[in-house]
Amino acid sequence: MSRLRQKKILSKIIFALLGLAVFLFSYQLGNRYARQEAADTRAFLLPEPIALDPLFLVDHEGASFNLEDFKGHWTLVIAGDHRRPTCQQLITRYVLAWNRLAHDRSLQDMTRVAFLSLAPAGRQNDELKSFIEFVHPDFVGLSGAEDQVRRFAAQLGLAESGDATAQCSELDSIVALINPQGQLNALFTGISDPVTVARDLETIVYH
Repeated sequence: MSRLRQKKILSKIIFALLGLAVFLFSYQLGNRYARQEAADTRAFLLPEPIALDPLFLVDHEGASFNLEDFKGHWTLVIAGDHRRPTCQQLITRYVLAWNRLAHDRSLQDMTRVAFLSLAPAGRQNDELKSFIEFVHPDFVGLSGAEDQVRRFAAQLGLAESGDATAQCSELDSIVALINPQGQLNALFTGISDPVTVARDLETIVYH
């Protein structure tokens, strides 16, 4: 084989290797910065978590509660009148969903349910405390001035209906998921099956 032909073959090999190197670099770069596909859930996962406006509420122990208190947890927020059977049933279903996370204690420890009380003023403090402690000692009951409560509920897209019979409806219920950074992350709309809630939560957290 002539020296000229050898040089041509060597040049082609070098060119091919350079092309392969560029392709692999581009592939890795594309994967690194590619937008993730949406998680496969029944819950509506927001394209980007939404920052919430400041809030000034009170927990069931009577302590002040603001956005900082959401941080460090995945919090499922339910709104309604805790005296309504439909609301009691809905939060019970989310307790069962929380129980299903027992196989992943780290996630279970980071997950809690907060019940935002829409009960008439003056009927919240003692009743709400008893209700939450009965449901689960690590969960949170929230109340406060009516304008603060309804403003917070509106930010989360939660039902604010004055019609108590519509609150916590199994088909129309909306449960908001707030992430450990205190941002609105997803909405569980018309989802009350504990298996589905637990599965969707795991998918969202680990997606």
